[in-house]
Amino acid sequence: MRDRRGLTMIQDAEQVRLYEDKSGQFAKWGHWMPDTWRFTDLESALAQLEHCEYPLVSKADVGASSVNVRILKTKDEAAAHIKQLFGEGIRVNHGAHCPNTLQKGYALLQRFIPHHITYRVNAMGDTRAVFYRYCYPDRPVAQTGNVEPAFDMTDELESLLEYADRFFVEAGTKWCALDILRDGNEWKLLETSLAWPWPSPGRCNEGTIFRSGGKQWIEMFDVMMDEVERGAWSQS
Repeated sequence: MRDRRGLTMIQDAEQVRLYEDKSGQFAKWGHWMPDTWRFTDLESALAQLEHCEYPLVSKADVGASSVNVRILKTKDEAAAHIKQLFGEGIRVNHGAHCPNTLQKGYALLQRFIPHHITYRVNAMGDTRAVFYRYCYPDRPVAQTGNVEPAFDMTDELESLLEYADRFFVEAGTKWCALDILRDGNEWKLLETSLAWPWPSPGRCNEGTIFRSGGKQWIEMFDVMMDEVERGAWSQS
């Protein structure tokens, strides 16, 4: 379908390829991320633990909504976790409709950034939407559904969107969501996604789609068609 003339593909091939591949995202876009390390042997992974600050984040390649993201509080806890990854493996969840599998034979570790909010930036053509994803009460990772939309542009959002715009240009994508953390005065990418819930929980449907002429999130597909007709995808 992609190769047929006259068709506009909303989701680009690279985002499809990397949607459930956080190691692949790191390999391609690691320079946008917090300090991240990937290991395929036990000795190297254990050696890295001597140089890390704690808590430390461990991720699996698969999973959305913060599943398979582990916060390792101490070096001893991290060492036990690593040994399990290179031993019997750890069962990981792909989601409600996919069977569980094992994470085994690799470790994907990342510097932990203390935070209360994960910023979600959605690109739909050249328009943008922003959501504030709050952490679980007892776990410093984003809780699905615990989210509020952005309504008005602020200096913080202008900085965030400038960062996100630069990534979207480098990635060559027009349909993508980014999860981003503030790291001091900088922004850091956690991961990309090409799928998100719509309609969305809480007041999200009332959120502003910036650069759309004042449309709201519930009008997302109207905005998408406006962007197609305007030629946003012909630029990619």
